[in-house]
Amino acid sequence: MTLIDRLSKLDGADREVDAEIWLIELQSAKTDPFGGYGLAEDWRHEYEAEEDGSVSQYACNGQVSTKIGRCHSPKFTSSVDAAIALARRLWPDVMYRVGNHAEGYDPSLYLGEIFIPGETQRDYFNGVSSSDAIALCIAILRAKEALNG
Repeated sequence: MTLIDRLSKLDGADREVDAEIWLIELQSAKTDPFGGYGLAEDWRHEYEAEEDGSVSQYACNGQVSTKIGRCHSPKFTSSVDAAIALARRLWPDVMYRVGNHAEGYDPSLYLGEIFIPGETQRDYFNGVSSSDAIALCIAILRAKEALNG
């Protein structure tokens, strides 16, 4: 089951899913979001999502793996602000909206939509959920998947 599928089935916030969303950002980060431990050239960072919403950071070199940090992920599935901040870190010029999906089948659902100026594949990415934050997270993950493969 993909992360988008898991988000689509959520009725409310889920800290483990928050951590998994953050993993996507961490794994593509150009700098170390945990504070820059300055690993040697032959070492790399790896991350693991925890059920409580935290992410553990490991330094890895061949068979050697050492836990060097642990941070709590942002609350993407419960906070529209956290989801918007994620979208802006991924695409600084992103535009977004979230609101009641009254035009759809169920007026209790929210529609999250993001628009990324200058992209050529598809301009708008949507997500629908019973939570506004989750709807926006789905839209963000759909955009990331489409634009980054």
